[in-house]
Amino acid sequence: MDLPAPDPHGIIYRSDALAHGLTDRDLRQASSSGEDLVRIAPGCFAPTMPNAYPDEQHRRVALAVAGKPESVDGVLSHQSAAVIHRLALLHGDFRRVHFTSGTKSGDIRNLRHTHSGWLPSDEVAIVDGVAVTTLERTAVDLACGSRFPAALTVVDSALRAGADRDLMREILERQRRRGIGVARRAIAAGNALAENPGESWCRAQMITAGLPEPTLQRGYLVEGNQYFVDFDWDGRVVHEFDGEVKYGKLRRAGEDASRVVIREKIREDRLRGLGLSVDRSTWSDLRSNAMIPRLATVLSARGVVA
Repeated sequence: MDLPAPDPHGIIYRSDALAHGLTDRDLRQASSSGEDLVRIAPGCFAPTMPNAYPDEQHRRVALAVAGKPESVDGVLSHQSAAVIHRLALLHGDFRRVHFTSGTKSGDIRNLRHTHSGWLPSDEVAIVDGVAVTTLERTAVDLACGSRFPAALTVVDSALRAGADRDLMREILERQRRRGIGVARRAIAAGNALAENPGESWCRAQMITAGLPEPTLQRGYLVEGNQYFVDFDWDGRVVHEFDGEVKYGKLRRAGEDASRVVIREKIREDRLRGLGLSVDRSTWSDLRSNAMIPRLATVLSARGVVA
């Protein structure tokens, strides 16, 4: 199908498609098959992105909905602001596009979830041409509505993106809201060196279990290679989180996934050669709470904990 060029956000509007010579029937057929086009909001389409992550897909939906006339009274917020800021989320709920109106009332209607609440002008920013809550306000909103692991994840990501911790604290204390205790705890524990949601969830479980605080991203020089470990305790124990995102990042151009695993095994053997005990966890370990008992045993065996 001959499609019009999408806008800078990858969105094709119905009006542009009709002006390009397509008909509503063409759009319905193309979007129903999903081969060339997907309908992301009323009157808004986008070229199919079969390999896009959910947050990337929601980003297009949020930008499309934010550009509609009925959205002028709201500011993108919560999960929708997070994807605009490209923050990492532990459990992103992308069923609706979230706005904050700055009024006392909110509602849920079709794709839109409008939140009530005070929204001063200094907590609003323009990103990619749309109004969104600032990095700090976005992190605070999500932290207040989350359990500790998800709250810590978004705070870590915001700090990694350059958010100001003191400003997050100030925004949090400006108004009474549910979840303030969880948000305070997450802001206090946040660390910009956590590289992904899996590492943040690991730390959340470590903190909740009362384990000693590790050093993040400590480097070891071994045989001319610089290795950075996710978590380190006094040069005695290291812990590594193994997730699909991490292995994807480590894969070199044209390299088979099995080669990544082999290189990681060599890396681990070299770290063990320095006298380090190496423990690892996966998403499954975090979901089943299997990480902490095993890690605590390793830390105890190496004298990190009594």
